[in-house]
Amino acid sequence: MGVFDILMKGFAVIIMLASLIAGVTWYYRRSKKEVLALGFVFRVQCEKCGVEYDVSTEEFLKHSSGKSRSVTKTRRKGAAIDNSPNYLYMAKRFDCPNCKRGHWAEVLNYGEYQAKARGIVLKNALIVFAILYLLVQVVMGIVELVEKIFG
Repeated sequence: MGVFDILMKGFAVIIMLASLIAGVTWYYRRSKKEVLALGFVFRVQCEKCGVEYDVSTEEFLKHSSGKSRSVTKTRRKGAAIDNSPNYLYMAKRFDCPNCKRGHWAEVLNYGEYQAKARGIVLKNALIVFAILYLLVQVVMGIVELVEKIFG
């Protein structure tokens, strides 16, 4: 194995890692953009005072910390197997309009949001996976072609 072979395979690995990073970034940004376009309104209830209020998707996604309890049961849906969590409790920290401070608020309609967003996220993940698979095939084909020509 010569220096040229090592360089070609290193180049292939660098291209694949760069495309993986670009794919994940695209997936995250695209999914977030499409989920925001849904315009879903979350109904939350302050855990301190009990007041219910609405939170926009933008504000919901801005707050990253949360606490939840979920149960995962494997279910069959036709030919597919569904292994997604069923949230029994989901809470995030929001500014309560009644308390005027940031408190934990239980998200009352998180299951509806999860059902709507799942299709978007899965579609974008499939697109990224397909593109990365094709890119790996092309890069490995080029490496083999170069090895045949110069090897």
